[in-house]
Amino acid sequence: MSLQIGIGFSDGRDAYAVGVNACLDALRKVKMDSPLFGLVFSSGSYDHKKVVTGIKSVLKDVPLIGASSAGEIVHGSIVNKNSVLVVLMGGDGIFFSTCSKGFSHSMAPDLIGKEAGERLMREMGARPDISFIFSDVLSEVEQHKVAEGLLKATGAPIFGGGSADNFEFKRTFQYFKDSVVIDSAVFASLKGDLKFGIGIDHGMLPVGMPRVVTESKGVNVNNIDGKPAISLYGEYFGYKDLQPFIAEPIGKLSLSYPLGYRWDIVDEDLIVRAPLLLKSDGSMVCTDNVPEGSYVQIMISDKDESLKSVDRAAKKAQSMLGEDEKASLALLVSGAGRRYSYGESLDDEVRKVEESLGYKVPIVGFYSYGSMCAIKGEADRSSYFQDSSIGICLLK
Repeated sequence: MSLQIGIGFSDGRDAYAVGVNACLDALRKVKMDSPLFGLVFSSGSYDHKKVVTGIKSVLKDVPLIGASSAGEIVHGSIVNKNSVLVVLMGGDGIFFSTCSKGFSHSMAPDLIGKEAGERLMREMGARPDISFIFSDVLSEVEQHKVAEGLLKATGAPIFGGGSADNFEFKRTFQYFKDSVVIDSAVFASLKGDLKFGIGIDHGMLPVGMPRVVTESKGVNVNNIDGKPAISLYGEYFGYKDLQPFIAEPIGKLSLSYPLGYRWDIVDEDLIVRAPLLLKSDGSMVCTDNVPEGSYVQIMISDKDESLKSVDRAAKKAQSMLGEDEKASLALLVSGAGRRYSYGESLDDEVRKVEESLGYKVPIVGFYSYGSMCAIKGEADRSSYFQDSSIGICLLK
């Protein structure tokens, strides 16, 4: 028996009841007696402890991982109201393990990923085929290094993304077994009778002249072209006085106009990072690193380019799965900022996945604060985490 999947969805105001109903819906659809584990994506507006308590009242000892979101993707449609999505997975010959790691600034992020990978392998008793990760990107931790450490430890491809909080940019939540955690990453690994393919792409376009990052450290960008980093945005939007700009809701703005960087000015591919916090000294805190010495530009979205990026990501995933294979599930992690690209045509993104694959497949997922996709042998490990991107994982 290959991987079996059950998808459940519910919406409403009562967080506990919505958790229960989403789980019951998934259980009705999964073709097995005891699903191994669940993925959960839930509106950032809920009381998350009540959501998880509702789910665990049905699933009991079945472990789960998941994340709060900025919108759920359910059966090929975007849900803009309070809702919970549950994806149950299992089957004969499928083995799994899960773990959670809190972020500590006393521990290097690659070691966090490494320790998680080692724990996953100890629990499973073998190296996994694929790992999932859902992480808090508001924690000021370099996300690509967490992925790099996990990849080095397990050698298995990674798929996931950053949890979200409905564009509030205050606190995101991660789910692990029967707990709700913060400032953490949650992990799951699978091994056995399953096939998968993953792909990621962003489709953002650079504007303006490239500038040099003259001072940065970790997720902090201090100076660009020798001036406070925020001056890049101040000049682009015509702010002569930076103080009013610092008072702007930078989260929403940066998702529409993130930064893109490249090491060589002639490189075509840029790595996208969203500034989340502006400091009074003009420096910026981003979702991940923007290296010192790199060339940086403001990025803008375009609907046509965004749809092209969906096509590229879907075809990368299909190629990895196998050109003649048909997936049982398409799991999407789409950057929250991409929602601005589509205006009122949000569903175009998920329709494009099916069009690119050339066959019908259940499509589910969530809108995130960044997508994560890591495959051993990639040249630029900083690209393991991308803002404003679409990540697609095909499972069979």
